Amino acid sequence: MEALQLVVKECKPKAKIVDICEKGDAFIREQTGNMYKNAKKKIERGVAFPTCISVNNTVCHFSPLTTDTSELKEGDMVKM
Repeated sequence: MEALQLVVKECKPKAKIVDICEKGDAFIREQTGNMYKNAKKKIERGVAFPTCISVNNTVCHFSPLTTDTSELKEGDMVKM
């Protein structure tokens, strides 16, 4: 829920979609980083499903490449 709240707060006109998604992923990694740190065997961990922001007519699960320069505009419909 906190990750969603962070991403919602970042959705402003002229915000780069890739930056918002990266902030969401970074927050999830930070919050889950200490899980299983005392496990007896190494457990692979990471973000299983990256932060996705679909804007306007993009149906679902849009996770931009790092080179994407798309920005939010006033009045955009955003789905997370």
